[in-house]
This record gives sequence, structure tokens and C-alpha cells, in this order.
Amino acid sequence: RLLRVVVDELVRAGTLPFYQSLAARPGFVTILDDFIAELKGARIEPATLIATLDDQRQPPRLRELAAIYARYQYYLQANRWADRAGVGWLALEQVEQPAYVWPVAWSPLFFDGFDSFTKVQLAMLAAVARKAAEVVVTLTGSAAALRGEQPVHPAHQLFVETAGFLRQALGVE
Repeated sequence: RLLRVVVDELVRAGTLPFYQSLAARPGFVTILDDFIAELKGARIEPATLIATLDDQRQPPRLRELAAIYARYQYYLQANRWADRAGVGWLALEQVEQPAYVWPVAWSPLFFDGFDSFTKVQLAMLAAVARKAAEVVVTLTGSAAALRGEQPVHPAHQLFVETAGFLRQALGVE
């Protein structure tokens, strides 16, 4: 896998002193892959992460993670490849194009069974809602609780937070 190649290359170059002893251990690349997917889901690009951490007071471990992410993303782009999260970025970029027309046959579009959305997913929902004739998002919980008319059941708290993020992303009340 590409991420393994990137880690091995950075270890050989001596740019991962903090993670060098962990780099070959089982599961290290899997955890990095999950970490990068989280960053991408939050729409954090490598340059943004590096700029944020480009301070000597930041722990070396964070700067090394940023270096891994940057090199990985560089190789993806240099080869015109995309990982799973990158496919989401590319799809969003396409749908956000002013010339992109949402096919009429794809409406109504239903989103059901989600309890949360990444920033990329929220941006995609907003982009699709601007283009599609009808978009429906369902969440578990009480509409009265969402409006603040009754207490929120603890099991539904995440759905209430998600509803707030959706309202903000979609610009609805």
C-alpha cells in the first residue's frame, strides 16, 4: 500500500525520529490510514495542517504526522490517484461546479440511517440540496426536542447535534 511506502521512505530519510520505532509495527499504517481519513473528512488539507503545526512548540509527533500526510497526499496527486476520502473531495468538487446539473431522475434523494456527517459529507449535502429538486434527511429523535420544546433523550443527543450541523450547512431553520 502507498501509505506503507511513504512511511518506509520517511523512516529511511530520517524524518520520523519519533515514530521510527513504531513504523514497522503491525497496525501502525492502519492507524495512520484512519487518522488521514479523519483529517480528510474534516476537510483539512496537508498544507493547512503543516501551517498549523509549523511551530517549534508543537510536539514532534504531530509534525511527523503532518509530514506523513503531506507526502502521502503528494504521491496520490502526482499519480492522479485518489483514496476513499479523496474520492469524496473529488465528487464534492464536481457537484460544486456551477455548470454541474443534478439529474432530475435522481430526485427526490433520501439520506437515512446517519447519526453524524463529516464536513465533506455536510458540504456535499449542501451542494446537492442546491442542485436537486428535493433532498430529505431523516434523523432519529423527537421533533419537539429538536425545537427545544422538550428535553432531549440522552440516546438522541448526537442526532440533535447532527441536526444543528445540518441546519447550519443547509441554511435552514
